[in-house]
Amino acid sequence: MPDSPPQPPHDALTPVQRTMVEAARADLALASVAPLVELDAAQLILLVECLRGRLHTVLSVLDEVAGHRDFCP
Repeated sequence: MPDSPPQPPHDALTPVQRTMVEAARADLALASVAPLVELDAAQLILLVECLRGRLHTVLSVLDEVAGHRDFCP
């Protein structure tokens, strides 16, 4: 039987972490259905900034769960 990747425990995330990840998923879902061609430059910039912030948030949650610290200035 091939080795499968380890699965995180069901309670691996705190309620706050879970909320942060769910908010990022919701923003991504909204961005995925947005008609990008109809957005002007300012709207595209806001969308990118929102998604960039959510990516940072999710990566921070991953670091917390994995026990890593950010050593970059």
